[in-house]
Amino acid sequence: MRALAFIAALVACAAATFFSYNEAALLLDPYNVVWRAPERPRAAWAVEQFRGAKIHHLAAHRDAYDTLILSDSRGSANKTSKVARASGLRLFNLSTSEDSPVGFVPKVRWAIDNMKLRAAILILSPMQFQATPQPDLLLFHEHPAVSGESWLSYYWTFSNLPYATFLTSARYYVRRALGLPVDRTPVITSGFHVESGDTNIWGRDYDDFEPSAADRAVFDAQVKNDAPGVIRFRHSSLAVEEMAGLRTRFAQPLRQAQIDSFAETIALLRSRDVAAHCLMAPLPLSTVRLIPQDLYFKWMQIVLEHCGSAWDFSIPTAVTADNYNYWDIGHYLPHVAHAMLIRVLCGEGDPEFGRRLNAGDDLARYRQEWLAAAEAADGAREEQAK
Repeated sequence: MRALAFIAALVACAAATFFSYNEAALLLDPYNVVWRAPERPRAAWAVEQFRGAKIHHLAAHRDAYDTLILSDSRGSANKTSKVARASGLRLFNLSTSEDSPVGFVPKVRWAIDNMKLRAAILILSPMQFQATPQPDLLLFHEHPAVSGESWLSYYWTFSNLPYATFLTSARYYVRRALGLPVDRTPVITSGFHVESGDTNIWGRDYDDFEPSAADRAVFDAQVKNDAPGVIRFRHSSLAVEEMAGLRTRFAQPLRQAQIDSFAETIALLRSRDVAAHCLMAPLPLSTVRLIPQDLYFKWMQIVLEHCGSAWDFSIPTAVTADNYNYWDIGHYLPHVAHAMLIRVLCGEGDPEFGRRLNAGDDLARYRQEWLAAAEAADGAREEQAK
């Protein structure tokens, strides 16, 4: 009996030590700024870790990459490893949630000084240029190597937070200790695949998803069963009354601070002979229609003026008019991103998907072509519905 009691006590002490270790790490360093735990349960992950964790990774592997992808969450999963093999480039996806040209500048400045950078791929949307710069928000907090902030200040900012991360993780361990159901799926604490930088917050690479006839049939059945006015995407739907709020949001003016930062980003890249590939994101046709036409083409003109040339992947095609290719109203799926990058970097793929534009092109004429393509896409969709 004594031996059994000793073993039970030993097991209990080991469990308590394990629990204490994990919870102490979360309590002292909830956003993993110093502890650098390789993984934690899903409950302990937070999107605010992205910017710092990605720069931390690049700083430790600065010779491993020669090309960076810069974007907001629209560029978060691109099948980047697969594109790297096809293009011969050593790609890393530096996209982070809610990023914009104001955030591109410090990261590009750091990259050209610390890496042997050959190219940068900028995946752009008007929403990035409409965003109000809010550098004091935790979501936009850059790594000290990029921002110049002291490490003490950086750690203090992240450690003095409401401990939502600690509490949700503690509940996870308590439920598991009591034998109650828990989501055991671990997630890399940084939230990204360490080779490619693609988002990995689902506990696995979402790159694994590929369209299939069976999956498409399920989606089509859902669309047919939706109430009138519902717009369905591959993983979400939007009621017609929600569109009014989005229309107001998408009509916000372009911010001069974002335009100036974009110009600075391109200038920084050119100063070191780093190629800049400017890509206008393949937004769903239903999303682009919420943006005032004058604003959208004004934004397009700004991109062309600074980039010299750019790829427009928003022009209506079979891809952009098909909501099956989108996670929601603003995020395309990885197979679309892969097709876009292969088109730009390898010159392969559907020639109808994406249009290369130059600064000297007649945008008024292109605008008419764009609108005609939208009408054609509408007609094709109505015909298919019959």
